Amino acid sequence: MLQLWDLYRRHPGVTRALGRSYCEAASVCLEKFHTRPKASEIVVDGAQRTVPLDWRPANRRRIRAAFANATDATRDGAYAVALAAVDFAYGWVAVRRAETLSGADYYLATVNEHGSELEDAIRLEVSGTLSGRNVVKRRVADKRHQLLRGTSNLPGLAAVVSFKDAVIEMQMVHHT
Repeated sequence: MLQLWDLYRRHPGVTRALGRSYCEAASVCLEKFHTRPKASEIVVDGAQRTVPLDWRPANRRRIRAAFANATDATRDGAYAVALAAVDFAYGWVAVRRAETLSGADYYLATVNEHGSELEDAIRLEVSGTLSGRNVVKRRVADKRHQLLRGTSNLPGLAAVVSFKDAVIEMQMVHHT
């Protein structure tokens, strides 16, 4: 199950406050289309798997008001869903926010490696959309290209979240 709360407990590169903010944003976006829990689809390099997705409800007016900007809420909510999906699918956790121009949002490592140097890390580039599955493939291609253009030559993972269809698509990117 993908649980969208307490990300900071598993991801040392995400603080408690930031993780909660990401999860609140995800709940606002998900509740535009779904009730919880929801069967979500994770697509990893073309292989599809259905996984339950659960979140804490955004039932307070204050949470909905704080994330009334759909662009920011979608971006931040996508971080929560993508980090939960990466942990579920690969066992990787966020160990650090990526620097500008790296082509990515976060650096990932296995649970046993976090805290080590980034030489064995994977870069994660995330995108979110309130549109359906029809947008996801194009966004994955865009994010793959962004990872290849980045200043880092570490392998990367492009992750795109569709809140409308509860789909998370991820593809690995390697420099050749």
